[in-house]
Amino acid sequence: MPTLEQFHALLETMKRFNQACNYISEIAFRSRTFSKTKIQRLCYYDVREKFGLSAQMTVRAIGKVSESYRLDKKTLHHFKETGAIVYGVPRRKNYLPVM
Repeated sequence: MPTLEQFHALLETMKRFNQACNYISEIAFRSRTFSKTKIQRLCYYDVREKFGLSAQMTVRAIGKVSESYRLDKKTLHHFKETGAIVYGVPRRKNYLPVM
């Protein structure tokens, strides 16, 4: 079980991540830009600075927004404050078991 401190840290991270998703969604919708790469060019550094997210979290937020627009580009998408956070797979150069 997580400690109360860990719980609050995760909750705050979820909130900032989804606030960033809403911010990115507004930019994507207004500019009619839905490609992950193009959205990243538009707002990556701004999102990192404004929301204090790590590089990976910022890229994952952009990806979450881009994926959400695949099926519906006609309406502005909103993300719940405590919606799921998309984590990437940790990067390892060696996929063999460590001996």
